[in-house]
Amino acid sequence: MSRPGLPTLLRTLWYMRGEQIAGELRERLAGPRRVRRRAEETPHLRVTRVPVPRLAAPKSLRQGRARGWADAGLGRAELEAIHRFGWLAADSLRPAERLTAMLDWIAHHTHGVGWEPMPTSRRTLHWLAALTTPGLLPPPAETHGRVLPALADQLATLEGRHEPQRPGSERLFRLLALASAAVLLEGGAAERWLAQLPLLGRELALQVGSDGAHVERSPMIHAELLSVLLDLLNAFRAAPGVAPAELEEQVARAAGAMLGAHAVWVHPDGEIALLGDSTLGVAPRLDELADYAKALGVAPQAPAQRGVLPAAGVVRLEAGSFVAIFSVAPPSPPWQPAHAHCDALSFELSAFGERVVADTGAAEFLYGARRALARATRSHATVELNGAEQAELWGGSRIGGRPDVGLVRVVPDASVEGVCAGWFTPDLLHRRVLALEADVLRIEDRFDPPAGSARLVLPLAPGVTVRLDGARAELSTPRGRRLALALPATARWRVERAPCFFVHGEEQERAVLVGEAAGLAAADWRIERA
Repeated sequence: MSRPGLPTLLRTLWYMRGEQIAGELRERLAGPRRVRRRAEETPHLRVTRVPVPRLAAPKSLRQGRARGWADAGLGRAELEAIHRFGWLAADSLRPAERLTAMLDWIAHHTHGVGWEPMPTSRRTLHWLAALTTPGLLPPPAETHGRVLPALADQLATLEGRHEPQRPGSERLFRLLALASAAVLLEGGAAERWLAQLPLLGRELALQVGSDGAHVERSPMIHAELLSVLLDLLNAFRAAPGVAPAELEEQVARAAGAMLGAHAVWVHPDGEIALLGDSTLGVAPRLDELADYAKALGVAPQAPAQRGVLPAAGVVRLEAGSFVAIFSVAPPSPPWQPAHAHCDALSFELSAFGERVVADTGAAEFLYGARRALARATRSHATVELNGAEQAELWGGSRIGGRPDVGLVRVVPDASVEGVCAGWFTPDLLHRRVLALEADVLRIEDRFDPPAGSARLVLPLAPGVTVRLDGARAELSTPRGRRLALALPATARWRVERAPCFFVHGEEQERAVLVGEAAGLAAADWRIERA
């Protein structure tokens, strides 16, 4: 639904903090904050080169900009990507072309989407990286006097855009951008930004869980934040003594914990599980992050229990050629579940290094048919009960009532058990056990009381083909590996074709196994090497 009724709205507000509600009201009454201009002198570079080369932006973000900064033919997500300037370091661009693009943006985009907090945070980080990477832009005499004043204006606007209604990753990116500017620049407002560094420390403590996972449970956003955190640590090393030593230590610890957690939800192909709002081609890969961290002297901090992120509600089972990644958590964080989906008790599966069972991914973040599809219960490898969603979804990122979800027990690399009572079905408990042996995954679903109707869903990765025969199926991977499925015989099974959004900016079609049953008390599955 795009517009909630009063009960749904009140349930949404119940989870929000007072500052969020106040910020929402201010924005609705006063509108978005205006662009600000620097009041002080223009800062200049304190650092001209960082000690460790930064990671290149993923290839999908380095394709060059569109025809204009307000291209009416582009969707919101594509426009934001242009204004973030992740494409600035593209190999296809010469230094003079990069500078021309920056100057064109300065001259022709004086207000609009590019000045909103998220694009501004990302863009200032990319511009700072370009300015402190020798050879990426023309010589300083041609560049600094034209770019630094505009960069200072953007940072001044970002500094004034403390928006309590957006307290999640958006706030953390904003603080990371200001912290990076405070270290890499000096003079002007840079000293004031330095004074805000303790705010970053407090936000890191709030948003990085005890298990090292970012609270929004999106592996994509987690990896993006980790990359920027390592960039900040790189800046600290380039300007020793500028930031407090305790903050530098905290950033290094957080990066190590996030790196250790990230390995839990990465498949053998090196790519992330598509939990929540995640898609491939946006964030650096685990191996790239690990190499960057190692060069900075940061070692991964493994979770206390192998393969388990208890705060995030994610468990990884690995045996033989199979890897299963299980999601067992309610929408997170409760106060800002903007990137959460109805994915409780869902899982992804890799076999022989290839993705076999896979989530849907995320196409966009504004309300629409594709956004609603990506967040829906039926788009994940779980069970839709009595025709109802697990949570009370509305708008593009809002949630009212939430499911009650719990992690019951884990035997590392062997089994995991979780339970879920959906918001619309609070008296119906779904209990799921995943048990993994070498090349055999068993799934046991129990429903108490029996479900009036159940839609069992097994969404497959693009390129995986399926041959269905009653309650048995055979899967073939793109590399020719075959898997045998014994499906719950109490359901009527069919193969559907459905869209998915695996790769940034792309929509693909894949097969989905769907089983429907009435009065369902139990369902047992088995996936094994054929």
